[in-house]
Amino acid sequence: MRTIYRVTWSIVMAVVAAMPTMAQLNLPTKRLGNDDYYYYKVKSNESVYGVAEKIGVTVNDIVKYNPQAQNGLEKNQMLFLPVSEFGAKGNTVATKPVTTVIEPAAVTHKVKSGESVYGIARTYNVNVDDLIAANPGINAGITPGQMLTIPTTKAPTLVDDGIIYHTIVRGESLYSVAKKYNTTIESLVKLNPGVSATNFKADDVIKVKPNTTASIVVDRKIEQFTPYSIKEGDTFERIAAAHGITVKALRDANPDVKKLKKGHIVYIPNTAIDHKTVSSGEATVQELEETYGKRLDEVYDKVHNVNNDNEINVGIVLPFQLHKAQAPRQALLYTEFYKGFMMAMDSVGNNCGKKININVWDTQHNLNVTDSILALDQLKSLDVLIAPSEPKQLERCNKFGATAGVPVLNCFSTNNEDYVDNAMVMQVHIPSSYLSARVAQWIDNRFKGYTIVYLEDPDTEKKEIYQDLKKHFADTKQPTKTLTIINELTESKLTQYMDPGVKYLFLPSNGSKTLLKKVAEAIDEVKASRFDCEVALLGYPEYTMYIKDYQNRFSSIDTYIFSRFYETRQARDLERKYKSRYGEGFMPSAPVMGVYGFDVGMFIVNALSNGHRLWDEEASHKGLQTTFDFKRVSNWSGAINESVQFIRFNKSGVNVIAR
Repeated sequence: MRTIYRVTWSIVMAVVAAMPTMAQLNLPTKRLGNDDYYYYKVKSNESVYGVAEKIGVTVNDIVKYNPQAQNGLEKNQMLFLPVSEFGAKGNTVATKPVTTVIEPAAVTHKVKSGESVYGIARTYNVNVDDLIAANPGINAGITPGQMLTIPTTKAPTLVDDGIIYHTIVRGESLYSVAKKYNTTIESLVKLNPGVSATNFKADDVIKVKPNTTASIVVDRKIEQFTPYSIKEGDTFERIAAAHGITVKALRDANPDVKKLKKGHIVYIPNTAIDHKTVSSGEATVQELEETYGKRLDEVYDKVHNVNNDNEINVGIVLPFQLHKAQAPRQALLYTEFYKGFMMAMDSVGNNCGKKININVWDTQHNLNVTDSILALDQLKSLDVLIAPSEPKQLERCNKFGATAGVPVLNCFSTNNEDYVDNAMVMQVHIPSSYLSARVAQWIDNRFKGYTIVYLEDPDTEKKEIYQDLKKHFADTKQPTKTLTIINELTESKLTQYMDPGVKYLFLPSNGSKTLLKKVAEAIDEVKASRFDCEVALLGYPEYTMYIKDYQNRFSSIDTYIFSRFYETRQARDLERKYKSRYGEGFMPSAPVMGVYGFDVGMFIVNALSNGHRLWDEEASHKGLQTTFDFKRVSNWSGAINESVQFIRFNKSGVNVIAR
């Protein structure tokens, strides 16, 4: 990705009133080692307090660089103070604030797998039509790796509130970028929840707000000088060895001492650590790394209000519609989800090591009720909020999450795209464009060298993912054939399209049972008769609903089904426990909501009880039906669950070969 900004530096000389200046000390100086020091020779009966007042420094200043002084002063003892700290001779100490000046520069974006034109426009807060105008032809589709120009309607590369985009270049770190833009680590982390010291990759884009500094405490090395009275037989080598320093360091600290004489004083240099409060802009890159490196997770958690106490607070805000005498089917499915969730809580019990608080509210499928729930103060302390699928209620929940800093788990809607520009939104069902990209990538790896046979039904609508896959195979020049399916396909008609020794993957244009019925028998017969060819069928998530009628046929053909979720054998054990507890089995649905609720509950508790954030890589969880593996779309966006399951049916059985 090309750099999307140019920065020039303007140095402004100024004296900042909040940081008082200090004139140079009225003392002589000398070079000790690599630095210049003021020095003062103690007179008879002088105390450290009197000397401090006399030369215009504090007692702490003297003791910091001359630790022996805290035990009292002796006549002719030398006290040293670094010129760099107390002002250069003939000058005053003044701050030099740095201001970044942004010049016009094009903003570019490197397209990632699964991204859409609409999603990219939302990511950069630009109009879709403006994005298309700046990149003619992208309305026909975009491809991974393609470079797009992002139009800027505000000041060049500026977002709201003076924030700019910055492309990370190789060799940069979180700390070097903070130093470069005169900003804080806290500001970078807050603006970009997707980055950390270990997840700071070249070509990624981040948001930066320049010139936002704060006071921080850094550890700085200082040289201290301790007087030592020379004894009989002492040599530079013996003294240096006794104090663990080099002869050069000893001689550098005593440049006027050529020969050692018994009873005379030499000064032993020692490196110590000083905890110093400075503006973050004054700190070096190394100091920033040393200050934040070991506690960056702590900073992240504080900035993003991540709760690390001994409680897990979960909010479930769903339209159970308990006020109705006969709740609609969707409300009953939400209730089943809740029951499955509570079974997960029973399963973990007291073993998670934290107290689990489950707060449940019924929105009654009423937006006013939803708003009143979200206004409750107790919701602000939640670790996660589970939101409904209804568009307006979900939108309200997502806005609440962004304002309160509470992660919102969107478990039910696949169409909502608030994750693009809301860092608190977590999309459980992988969005369609990303699903298409994952399936295409998997086919490229698993079916390399296969000819794709499109089975198109002109009477039913083609699935969006089917269209995406066709475009992908055209772009990658994969060999393809198309069969139009009007009536039921026969083995004799199908086999005439097949060449000897060729491998074929059949791809229907939709997941309907009607189209499957038209083609399944012919593909099965061809599989048996054309032993010279390899044959496989790619099925849609809907095919999991047809397993009862088609499992034998799927296995005979060698069928691969991709889906966001798939029940494992253990899910059936859960249903038996569910029946025992609630007196009824699971309702027919995809996903099965009781199992889904159980998986969501286990994912949340496992992650939070182990000190992970829900979007952390370590929080990944394989459930009985759903796998959770969240990744952020951009460094400032929310997270999507990238998991796609591929289930293989063949004569050896049924296996989930990728989750």
